[in-house]
Amino acid sequence: MVNLVSGEIVCSDLTADDVGDPTALPGLLDQIGGPVEKFIADGAYDGTPTRDLLAARFGEVVEVIIPPPKTAVASPQSVLVPPVRDRHCRNPDQRADGMAEIHRLQQAQSR
Repeated sequence: MVNLVSGEIVCSDLTADDVGDPTALPGLLDQIGGPVEKFIADGAYDGTPTRDLLAARFGEVVEVIIPPPKTAVASPQSVLVPPVRDRHCRNPDQRADGMAEIHRLQQAQSR
């Protein structure tokens, strides 16, 4: 994970092929010594467990940007009060906005 302001790597992990990104996330978060305002990741991290873990570690103030995969479907409770993820599932433009944010940050880091 990278600090978006300084470009500093704040945590990293090399995992075996049989360890998925969400499985490695708690160990990565253990390496962070301060608050997190924004968490940006690809669709591999999509899901309630990741969002719940981030909220538990950093509070509800953390902005989570994880564009769901193209095959993602909205959760059943999204009819009443859709969370951000479900709005992204229903609206391809919002999913694209999340991917554009990831791409923009990747380009900024490579400079």
